[in-house]
Amino acid sequence: MVKCLSGAVVVCAPTALAEPKFVASVWHDDWRVELPGSQRSLVAFDAVSATVDYSGVASVPLARGAVFTTVVLHTPTALKLSTIHAIIGVRSGSAPGVWLVQLNNGAT
Repeated sequence: MVKCLSGAVVVCAPTALAEPKFVASVWHDDWRVELPGSQRSLVAFDAVSATVDYSGVASVPLARGAVFTTVVLHTPTALKLSTIHAIIGVRSGSAPGVWLVQLNNGAT
């Protein structure tokens, strides 16, 4: 699940809370990408997708059911990445401008 806030994108892989009479999803900020000074605006949407723009600096294409989140930077941008996980490495990806963040649980 993704929250697009003014100045930040927050990603959550919710935890299930199962009780005898209900099941709920518990939100926690797994990833937070902060884009200081940017404001969000919805620039495109249809039945299964949406694109959120951050003051022309970045955009976030979203698709229903997607298991990943992409933040596209349009200009060189200072950003802050934070996570509840331990980051053990960062390396360039398979395409120019793509970076992979390695977590201590084996996820990238």
